[in-house]
Amino acid sequence: MSRLLALAILLALATPAHAVQVTSLRLNCNGTWYDAGGVITNRVCREGLFLAALVSGFPVADDPTVRFALAINGTEIASETRTLPAHLGPVYGEAWHEYSTLGIFWNLPLDSLCRPGCTAEGVASLTILGGLDPEVPFTLAVPTPEPATLLMVGTTLALIGWRARRRR
Repeated sequence: MSRLLALAILLALATPAHAVQVTSLRLNCNGTWYDAGGVITNRVCREGLFLAALVSGFPVADDPTVRFALAINGTEIASETRTLPAHLGPVYGEAWHEYSTLGIFWNLPLDSLCRPGCTAEGVASLTILGGLDPEVPFTLAVPTPEPATLLMVGTTLALIGWRARRRR
């Protein structure tokens, strides 16, 4: 029995340290989620376009560092580096169990670059320094008016023209 206990302790000590990894990376625009390759109209994202990620693998020995980056038409225009905590803390009511996943967000700085109606190809990425580099390519596009909107505008213009002609 003591040999099995000693073997179990040695195996636990020999287990390599966990590394954090990005398990989900998507764009969020007013609560709508976009996966890689999504087409986003600038008019729709009134509160901004966010890169959202789930990073798992906690707790770890050292504080991991992540780097957000935004490239438009092949040129990096913005980045931000953050240090994440190595331990996220105990789960409420379960002091022996720690949280293992952290949600992080970055507001993409598109307002200064892209006025309403602009078009561009973009790539938002999150790098765990010393780890993997997931990214989310997206397209900024000019919104196409709905047929109902065009019908309402056309009907209104026709009524204005008819009324002006009737007054003559």
